[in-house]
Amino acid sequence: MSSFKDRIAKLRAANAAKLAQAEAEKDQPKAKRKKVKPQLPQALPSLPVINAANDSHDSVLRCIGEVLDWKIRSKRVVRELNHGILCTNHLVEVKGEGLFVVRHSKPKAFDLRDSWARSQAKEFAFASAVGRNHLGPTCVHYLPNTETMVSKYLQEWIPLNKEKARDQYRLVMAMLKKLHALPTQELMASSSSAAIPFNVFQECDEFLDHCRSNNVVLPGNIQELYNVLYHWRDLLVTRPQPAECNYVVCHNELHGDNILALPPKRPDEEMQLKLIDFEFASLGDRFYDLANF
Repeated sequence: MSSFKDRIAKLRAANAAKLAQAEAEKDQPKAKRKKVKPQLPQALPSLPVINAANDSHDSVLRCIGEVLDWKIRSKRVVRELNHGILCTNHLVEVKGEGLFVVRHSKPKAFDLRDSWARSQAKEFAFASAVGRNHLGPTCVHYLPNTETMVSKYLQEWIPLNKEKARDQYRLVMAMLKKLHALPTQELMASSSSAAIPFNVFQECDEFLDHCRSNNVVLPGNIQELYNVLYHWRDLLVTRPQPAECNYVVCHNELHGDNILALPPKRPDEEMQLKLIDFEFASLGDRFYDLANF
């Protein structure tokens, strides 16, 4: 409380000094008034990757200030949205442009991104492809200097919870079928990391190593469970696989919160669905995508 009072006192003293200077200048003849050259604002320094520790609304606005078309437009952070494992999310309004979701990396995300072959560039590549095919929001900007991506906010769309997602099983499966049919050539050309497929067995190994290195208490039969996993891995590696097992575009984190729904406005209309949150998206096994749901 004392520091707050000190700040108020300093502000009042500064304002009083300015008023006194203004009054003194009024008493001077116009010819003798000292012309003060206005100071030009200094250019903003290059921004660090925004993280959960310094993720103020001001830093979010400065970050999207890198978008050339938005430099002179007024902007405001409406609210924070649910954060992902590797990213934070903010809903931002840009005057004359609308509402956008600003998504950027958390401070410790890079270690995880390196081991999982993930990056904002890769996420943007997958999210853009999905958006262009009307299966997700439209991606509008990727800012590599601050590892930030910006997408249109889907107003009136609401997340499905687990129960509702199960009720809409037919619609979810139809959407996934379209996702898995997206061409992969354009993705691989847009991001070098997009060509690295998702391997569920490697992922499980890395999660186990991460848990052990951080002294996480694991179930007593964890090695038994992993032996079963390795058995199935060896079967898949040693046996020829049908064409259905070829790598396709996968979301890899399908749950109700990552599936948005637009409720029908008329009885004869069907609910529309879209996907969000592509930080785990990659080429992968469509059956893992289905099992993950």
